[in-house]
Amino acid sequence: MHLSSSSERFTDMNRTLYTLSLVLFTLFLCSCEGNTDYVHTIHNFHNERITVIHQYIVGGDALDQRSIEINPGDHKEVIYHSQLGGRSEPGPLFTYEDYLTVINAQGDTMTKDIYDDQYWEVYSTHEHKVPSAWRHDFHFSVKSNDFE
Repeated sequence: MHLSSSSERFTDMNRTLYTLSLVLFTLFLCSCEGNTDYVHTIHNFHNERITVIHQYIVGGDALDQRSIEINPGDHKEVIYHSQLGGRSEPGPLFTYEDYLTVINAQGDTMTKDIYDDQYWEVYSTHEHKVPSAWRHDFHFSVKSNDFE
């Protein structure tokens, strides 16, 4: 009987070590997934302050918004999204439900189409190899002649 109880303890210990190893291995695999950041920045080359109105979906279907003021000659990040998994391709310009409107100090709305890919410059950076981490920066320039 003494042998069977020690073998049961050995089996229980093996089961515990196996479970612990499985949990640690799963955590290791999850930490290797990598990450991709998408950053949208607007540069103000207009001769006056501009306001960017960023509307976005919150909680499934509710629309929220924030206003970002950018002084002449300055730039600001207007959208930031992070996604699990390292992706080398930037993909579409807008991958989430984000809506941007740019207005000047007189309240005029920018006429240049902010959703047209040709007006955005894209820079991709491979920040880490393991786990793979990528950053895709999208830059948009606003100039004085972009308003009527």
